[in-house]
Amino acid sequence: MLFAVLSLLGPLAFAAGLLQPSDGSLPPLEIKDHQVEVIIEDGYAITSVEQVFHNPHGQDLEARYSFPIPEHASVAELTLWIDGKPVTGEVLEREQAKQVYEDEKAAGRDAGITEKDSYKTFETRVSPVRAGQDTRIRLVYLQPARVDTGIGRYVYPLEEGGVDEEKLAFW
Repeated sequence: MLFAVLSLLGPLAFAAGLLQPSDGSLPPLEIKDHQVEVIIEDGYAITSVEQVFHNPHGQDLEARYSFPIPEHASVAELTLWIDGKPVTGEVLEREQAKQVYEDEKAAGRDAGITEKDSYKTFETRVSPVRAGQDTRIRLVYLQPARVDTGIGRYVYPLEEGGVDEEKLAFW
């Protein structure tokens, strides 16, 4: 078993995961903390990414979380902290999930939704991202580990980006 932890602090940390206002009128939110845990075991790499974003803007907003998932990876978990407590998402039928998200958003309650756009492309929306406050997100994904005779290679995307073109260029 191989175990690795990467911790990045401060606004200068570049990370592939971004939280961007959905309407595109404002720049991405500041990354306050970025922690990664990777466990490689039994032919799989389990990557847990936990990020804290700060909304420096004077308004609550809906934001889109983007992260370049590797080509052969699968999302195993998405957790959003609400009132300081982790709330892990559950799988629902697409239309039901959209309705729950819109209802919670309209009621002013914290909500998030992750939708599969294509075979390996996901879009996550979070609302509301409170003005002047932090939003914590954890993403866990699994991918086959490429190990041959005890030697392997694992790549973690550590660069600014996250939009589809940049994600595809990275992987």
